[in-house]
Amino acid sequence: MTSSGASHSVLDRVARAHLAAESFVAALCYFIAASILIVDVVARNVFATAWLGTTSMAVLASVVAGFLGLSLATSSGSHLRVEAFDALIPSRWSWLAGKLGHAVSAALFLFIAWHAFFFVVESASWGDRVRDLTWPLWIFQTIMPWAFASTALRHLYLIYRPQAVDTQE
Repeated sequence: MTSSGASHSVLDRVARAHLAAESFVAALCYFIAASILIVDVVARNVFATAWLGTTSMAVLASVVAGFLGLSLATSSGSHLRVEAFDALIPSRWSWLAGKLGHAVSAALFLFIAWHAFFFVVESASWGDRVRDLTWPLWIFQTIMPWAFASTALRHLYLIYRPQAVDTQE
């Protein structure tokens, strides 16, 4: 195996592990959200009691899962990609259009991740809290820069391995 083949193998394994980890966390968050809502409905209807903050917990878990979905959609090919280059480049260079689209998308997502990071830092410095729970909000907001940076990395990976969209599902 050449060093290029070895780097493909390592990079592919890292990309698959990254995909598996994000998929697991997203599924776990949806499971947690659904479980919290089921427990809340049973508590209200069967035991005539309610717990403060259950809806907020379910919403937070769903938000985390939803943001991870952005990165997961990119890995499956149902992602947001700048397609402006597709029409500007002759068909014989169509391979370049895809690479340029992924490059511009990666740059945009990195730009958004950068600003999301500072949004989270500012939220932490202001002491923002989750209503009903009084938990620090920034802990849950960290999913924003993570998801945007993760999506940017997936677009960069797809520049290097465009066929990976088919093999990662």
